[in-house]
Amino acid sequence: MPNTDERLSRSHIIHAERANQIGLNRLALAGGRPYIDARLARLPYESDTSWTGTVREGGRASRAFLINYAARLAAKINQYVFSTEVQRPNADPRFLADATRTGELLDEVKPRKIVRQVIERAYAEGYEKHSDGITFMPQLEFGSFHMKHPAGVGHDWLYYMGIQNPFLPATQSSDIAARRWADAWFRSALIDFGHPIRARLWWLGLRLGAWYGWRRHRLKNHPGSDKSKKEGL
Repeated sequence: MPNTDERLSRSHIIHAERANQIGLNRLALAGGRPYIDARLARLPYESDTSWTGTVREGGRASRAFLINYAARLAAKINQYVFSTEVQRPNADPRFLADATRTGELLDEVKPRKIVRQVIERAYAEGYEKHSDGITFMPQLEFGSFHMKHPAGVGHDWLYYMGIQNPFLPATQSSDIAARRWADAWFRSALIDFGHPIRARLWWLGLRLGAWYGWRRHRLKNHPGSDKSKKEGL
């Protein structure tokens, strides 16, 4: 039975008045054809040939393009603004414990226990700012939540931790076994988040090519590297 609670359909008066412009702004950030289609207009008295083109050559409507500076500028601004941790001296401890709302999201998804444990640990240690989320698969990013995909954050953190991953079974203490466990965890996480087909395809891609990322973490002396083991990190 559909939820008829009117509170779920209400919006702030300012957001409601600026909804169309906000939609255009989001298209500008994304760039590409949807933004062109929304913004490009036919000029007064523009001929059909100029606008739609001919059989051999397209017109202005199909040839228009956008160099996406908007997203690059926004990314640089965010990089500058959030270059240091946000200070909240009087914040509610319950908010600080889950400022990104990951816990609320996980309550909705209901992933298996180990998937939730890794994600919560990765966010608790602040690894989201170092993670790319799910690289090369933007369709899986949580755009409506304005956050990186938790499964990607968790997997990146597992690669960072290496064999010092606290959830790693004692029988899988080698580099090869630890990476295999991390990739299997990512496959389980994507399945739990509702992407069973992509989970298996992406797991195969990780097994074939992600050794380079794992190796880079070890070369940078992150946990699990030879140097970190010698220094007791």
